[in-house]
Amino acid sequence: MSVPSAAFKQFEKRLALLKTLTSKIPTTVPLAKQEDRIYEIFQKIPVPGPENNDPDLTPSFVFNRRMDILFGEDVRDENGRLKYILRGKYGMDLVVNYFTSSLATATFGLGTAMVKLERLIKELEFLCASSSTQSAPKKRKSATVEEYNEDEDEDFQPPKQKRASASPEAGPALVSTIVYEKVWASACTTFWTLPRICQIVDPFRIFHLCFPEKLRPYLYRLSHKRFSTDLQSRAHKLDCRPPSRTYNTTCYWRHFHAKHFPIDNHLLKVNNELDKVVCRLDIAIIKSSPGTNASLDLEIGWFRRLDKEVPIKARLGNKELKVQALIQAVERHLIRIAKAAQQLGSPELTLEQNNYTHPRPSSDSDVDSDADMELAY
Repeated sequence: MSVPSAAFKQFEKRLALLKTLTSKIPTTVPLAKQEDRIYEIFQKIPVPGPENNDPDLTPSFVFNRRMDILFGEDVRDENGRLKYILRGKYGMDLVVNYFTSSLATATFGLGTAMVKLERLIKELEFLCASSSTQSAPKKRKSATVEEYNEDEDEDFQPPKQKRASASPEAGPALVSTIVYEKVWASACTTFWTLPRICQIVDPFRIFHLCFPEKLRPYLYRLSHKRFSTDLQSRAHKLDCRPPSRTYNTTCYWRHFHAKHFPIDNHLLKVNNELDKVVCRLDIAIIKSSPGTNASLDLEIGWFRRLDKEVPIKARLGNKELKVQALIQAVERHLIRIAKAAQQLGSPELTLEQNNYTHPRPSSDSDVDSDADMELAY
């Protein structure tokens, strides 16, 4: 008997959470009927069996088709909520049972199914959380009316009790915890489909394409914490809020990026220095006269633009390691030249091209951060 994998156990835990949330769906959610969308799709797209011999109707195809039609990212209303979340045996109970049976028969891939499962869990968490905040009982005054005593002074007035302070609104907090999670998934999908140059120059254009107008003030600060790159973590440490809500935020982020992250000019300077390097492709010459540390660093930096296996400068602590890394880089480079000669069928392309020059990279080439070099020694 095979032992369940870690991914399988994690899926079982998340599925158990979905079952729990399904049992807690508030009564404000409509009760599903047989005429509703969930039961209709389950009938129109049946599970393969003896009566359905269509070879295209595989179990995984049926699972993905059902989930995409009912709970896909494009099946949301104007508020960003999934349209067909219903309670009852013809609603989410039917969906949970289908997940359980599909998991038992290994109908789907765990990676694809986990995405769809997490989407349902987040939606039900939102429904349960919004129901709990709306149904919270209001505080009532506990003051009691004392009996009137004729012996007491008629001019006496009891002190007025202060009103109970109203509970703080959960507007920004609710946005940052619940609404943000829903909007973030679709926003990232749209953001990363933009051209690469747009992501470099204006990484926060995501707001204007995806986030609703009313949510942007709460999401500006929160977004910096969610980006994992060094660029965005540095931006979070600075005061990077737009001056006002009416400010042209697209222009602001471009100005902010150009002011605090002038990386293009630096890469251009590094590439200009490396373009002047004439690399040696003769291993015997490198062993006999390796050269200075500065020349070795320049040659290794030149090869690092072509070969990602070349170690960064921080890992080359002494001259022997630099010579060894340079020899290995030359050997891999000669192999690449030989393969290119075989593919092109060009006998003139020999291994003795000591003055080989690589085409000049663009300003946004992928140069290792440590190879950005300290060119002065």
